[in-house]
Amino acid sequence: MWRRVRPAAAASSLHSRGKENEVSSLKKALRRGFDRSFRHLAVFVISLLVKIKFRVRATVVDMPEPGALILGNHTCIWDFGFLLYALKQRADERFVATSVQFDKSRFFTWAFGHLGIIRKQQGASDLQSVREMMRASKEGGWVVLYPAGMTSFDGRQAGNALPGTGQLPKLLRTGVYTAIVNGGFLSAPRYLKGSLRGRVEITVKRLLSAEEAAKLSADEIQARVNEALRFNDWDWQEKNRVPFKGIQKMDGVWRQLYYCPECGQEGAIKQGKGTLYCEKCHFSALRDEYGFFHREKGNGACPSRMDEWTDMELTALRRSLEDPSYTLSQNGVRYMTQPEGALQATNVDSGEMRLSRGGLDFDGQNGHSLHFEINDFQFLISDDLNTLRLNAGGMSHLFYFEDPSLMNKWIFMHQILKGEGACRT
Repeated sequence: MWRRVRPAAAASSLHSRGKENEVSSLKKALRRGFDRSFRHLAVFVISLLVKIKFRVRATVVDMPEPGALILGNHTCIWDFGFLLYALKQRADERFVATSVQFDKSRFFTWAFGHLGIIRKQQGASDLQSVREMMRASKEGGWVVLYPAGMTSFDGRQAGNALPGTGQLPKLLRTGVYTAIVNGGFLSAPRYLKGSLRGRVEITVKRLLSAEEAAKLSADEIQARVNEALRFNDWDWQEKNRVPFKGIQKMDGVWRQLYYCPECGQEGAIKQGKGTLYCEKCHFSALRDEYGFFHREKGNGACPSRMDEWTDMELTALRRSLEDPSYTLSQNGVRYMTQPEGALQATNVDSGEMRLSRGGLDFDGQNGHSLHFEINDFQFLISDDLNTLRLNAGGMSHLFYFEDPSLMNKWIFMHQILKGEGACRT
């Protein structure tokens, strides 16, 4: 049965809705104004900080057009700051950041939201982040992505561009630019809690115009991106010979260099006072002000560069994998879970973790059992201290190692088995 609405009541209702719309519009306008001011302030402060802290030298060959896709080689956690400085303190960048960074704390979640940063579930497919990138590009923002998905381990790109990167220019219908950093790994290596003052160089230039990208296949774009993003800080350092203050101390280097170049023992490299030494043989090494290693004790050869040392680790690992049944295992691993968006992980169990051609397995003392095929996740993520993480199905699975000396070996082995370690050969 229809009910008649009195004209006065209807007018009052319309007036109320109008006031609500006005208030809503005002709130949105205020938020947009706050976000814009907050971004400009953040860009100014970060640009000034990296200029002073890292002595950045920037070369912009081609200034990106509105809505462009900017792809960077991932040398260290400060790459975003180098780019902000290079692009003259503009606030048009829409960086893609990992969920690990977003979920660090409520403050990070709040700040990243106001800064317009796009959230991406690291090591997993994430269609929502792709939609956000498309929206940001359409609005004229620069979409900034580090497609290797992780920072450098040894001064080279940690991996090839993640699958699907070659499709992005077609979805965004825009040009592709590269931001190539040299000296970033030497300035803030992932094994070090802190940074070293030397020099950083960044070059921004166009890789493909929107028209060129439209004519190429996604695979062709992917290949060009992989080639364009490859870098080697050690080649750069041999040419430039830039001293880095404090690099001789070698704090944390043992986390990356787990293989003894003299006796071949794995997990036996330890850190002394300004030295690396093997606890199984007489090998020890020093480091000069440029970051190159020199043998102090022992009879064998000493790799002078971290990439050469890592190549020894990869060669030994590939040799082990010639045995189809080869398995990497670790006892006493603590298993934790962290649903997407949660700020803390929950302890679940403790037990044995294994990695083989059959996949990654965990068997807990309290009955929890896990199995992941090699291709169920994009890569293993390290906190560079004692924990590996993999993301799958909207859940983060964390594995805490009591002895973290071989954590990188797990990452390298998964990359080799998945066929993504080609850039470090």
